[in-house]
Amino acid sequence: MKSKKILLASVALLLGACQSGGMNSHDPTTDTGGNTQGQWVLESGQADGKALNTAVGKITLNTANKDAFTGTSVINQYNAPVKIRGNTIEHTGETTITLMAGDMEAMRLESDYIKALNATKTIRREGNTLTLSGDGIELRYRPGP
Repeated sequence: MKSKKILLASVALLLGACQSGGMNSHDPTTDTGGNTQGQWVLESGQADGKALNTAVGKITLNTANKDAFTGTSVINQYNAPVKIRGNTIEHTGETTITLMAGDMEAMRLESDYIKALNATKTIRREGNTLTLSGDGIELRYRPGP
C-alpha cells in the first residue's frame, strides 16, 4: 500500500512538472524588454517572394533553448540547432524533423516553412511580434502556444 502511495505521488509530481512548462519556459506576452525567448506561433511568412499558406495549419516556434529552435511545423516536430549572437542567427547543424505524413497542403507548408527557417539570418522582436528574416525570407510570429 505504501509503495502505491509513493507511486501515485511521483506520478502527480511529474504531471505537475509537465504542466508548468519547465524551467526553460518564458511567457513573451509579459516581457516588454525585447526578449526573444519563449513560445511563438507563426502568423505569416514569406519565402522567395511567395506567401506561406499559414491557414493550412499551426506552426510553433520555441526559442527558450539557446542552442536550438524547436516546435511543431503543422504535422511534425522539428529541432533546428542554432546559436544566437545579438540579433544574428547562426545555423550550427542540420534540422531534424519527425517523419509523419499528412494532407498534401499541410506537408507543402511544412516543407516551405522548414526551408525558410533554415535560411533565416536575423531575429528581432518589436512589441508582441517576433520576426526571423533572411534573404527573401520573413517569418512573423505572435506569442503562443
